[in-house]
Amino acid sequence: MDRTRVPELMAWSYQPLEDKLVREQVARDPEEARALFAEVKKYLALTRLDLSRDIPMFSRRIDEVWHHFVLYTEAYTGFSKTFFGEYAHHSPFTAPESAAERAPLIDFADFETEYGELFGALSPLWHDDRGVDDDTRIIRATFGKPIEVVTHGETTELVWRRDPPQILLRTSARAAAALQFLIDNDHLYVRELPGLPAADRIAIARSLVKSRVLRVAP
Repeated sequence: MDRTRVPELMAWSYQPLEDKLVREQVARDPEEARALFAEVKKYLALTRLDLSRDIPMFSRRIDEVWHHFVLYTEAYTGFSKTFFGEYAHHSPFTAPESAAERAPLIDFADFETEYGELFGALSPLWHDDRGVDDDTRIIRATFGKPIEVVTHGETTELVWRRDPPQILLRTSARAAAALQFLIDNDHLYVRELPGLPAADRIAIARSLVKSRVLRVAP
């Protein structure tokens, strides 16, 4: 991609997509819909400016908006060919791909640096945990070994039984039922976590989304 075309790319808009994001409650309002779509365009620009490395999709929400954009086949194809010269395939970080097929991956810190050089301060939308509230639907990550709740007096831990064990979260013992509920359910709404006020439910969910134990559901 030609770097001089980035302003033109960022000015490109597609109202049907933004309307759909609000209608399907992916975005809270039109302003957030525009902001989320802007981050998709920034991500696509960054991936195309340097093909010698690959950028994982670090945000579940932004990835979902990208996926919705792809579903508008004619508009997405036209956008891709206009700015990239070819179709930009939707290939999130979770896509099955061998190491031989993938360019070297950059980490989140390098992504933030590259983003900052072109667009300024990183948008908070890239931090999925900051957008979690009581109505957020979350999905528990799959672990190769069991996770369990361990309570010691006034403290409860969410423990991943690796060798050695890894503590994923340490909190008050009154959260034991909520953590057990997380283990017993692959997906749920934050508001379903039992035995805690909303502020504590949200704090636990945000912490576990940030550490990638949980992820925000599409």
